Amino acid sequence: MVSRRSALQSVGPLLAGVGAGCLGSGGPDADRIRWRKSVRGAPALAGDDLYVLDRLTVFALSSADGTERWTVGYDEDQFDRRLCLRDDVVVDAGRLYVPACDGLRALSRSDGAQVWSVDAPLRSAAAVESGRVYVKSDALLAIDAETGSVDWRAPVGGERLTSPATTPNAVVVTDRPEGVVTAFDADGGRRWTHRTDAETRSPAVRDGTVYVATAPDPGRAGRLIALDLSDGAVQWAVDTPSPRRGTRPVVGEESVYLG
Repeated sequence: MVSRRSALQSVGPLLAGVGAGCLGSGGPDADRIRWRKSVRGAPALAGDDLYVLDRLTVFALSSADGTERWTVGYDEDQFDRRLCLRDDVVVDAGRLYVPACDGLRALSRSDGAQVWSVDAPLRSAAAVESGRVYVKSDALLAIDAETGSVDWRAPVGGERLTSPATTPNAVVVTDRPEGVVTAFDADGGRRWTHRTDAETRSPAVRDGTVYVATAPDPGRAGRLIALDLSDGAVQWAVDTPSPRRGTRPVVGEESVYLG
């Protein structure tokens, strides 16, 4: 699994120098840009490679100089609706996982060849942990990363689940509009459910604590809640500005950062 530090660093080579100047062909910071590539999407960094999905094309790029390792293109006619592929791809040691409205595709990191696919309309981004890929379809699916077989499925309800947060022993999901946080054991057993009575954002887990940003008054007021991963008990809560949709807390050694 790509670490939080790696995920943050993954945008560096693409956007170096943006903070102090403009990302153009000239300007005071043009000499700080290591390389540029005309692709859009959220990059995932693994080893020396960046993986980016730009609408219908998956790019594997050298993180050092942007050289294309390989590309895989899809035809829009393959999908029931436009923009079916999600650009929030995830990676592990050997594969790249591409979620879409028609299912999940696992591609080989070495050459982009499809290793397996799971046909199930997805309603959230994927997360990979300890040899499993977790996605939300009509239920929460735990998929064997090696074979693509579904190890278990657990009903969670709701149509708009956020991206899962995972540990080797648990997976946590939230239903954004309903404000329900649910934790499952690694074998699919429901561990606990907590109702926030507010819009929820994507959860984060660290050292036995689940952190969830909520929006009791979207656009105006928010709240950050810390829950015990073992039983869902509230450890603490603090008022914050209203977090935007898609916001996930970033947890450090002693502090939690909420954008």
